[in-house]
Amino acid sequence: MTQNTVTDSNRRMESFSTTGSNITTSSGSVSYSVGQLFYAGFETADFNVAQGVQQAEVKETLSTKNESILPKTLMFVFPNPAKDFIYLTTVELALEKELISYKIFNLHGMLLKQGNISQEVSKIYLNDLMPSLYLLQVYQNNKLLKTFKIIKK
Repeated sequence: MTQNTVTDSNRRMESFSTTGSNITTSSGSVSYSVGQLFYAGFETADFNVAQGVQQAEVKETLSTKNESILPKTLMFVFPNPAKDFIYLTTVELALEKELISYKIFNLHGMLLKQGNISQEVSKIYLNDLMPSLYLLQVYQNNKLLKTFKIIKK
């Protein structure tokens, strides 16, 4: 067990931790501790350090690019529950340029049916399936786009 004290002109905090470290790389730095047993809080006219909370100085804000890996698309399955067939509607997919396909699985993960989609509205027949709950997965270039739960009457 070690005792850590952080002191500068604006703050003071003490902790009793079982382990911890400071890591610094070219991307930034992080401090962590494990098994924090006790924190002592300190208060002055300029600041307040609450017990049980590590408070760090924020020197810069990290951000990420807001990029979507998969294209935003609207997909609908109807009717659901279904008896003999369902319609899969895909809007704003580049059907002529990309391979769009579907797979139907039972709840044990067994692949029961699969096919390609070449139209914005595709009819998928279910009359060879027993009444149950199934998973319909839609793929674009073998990457999963969306999963639907289908109820077969």
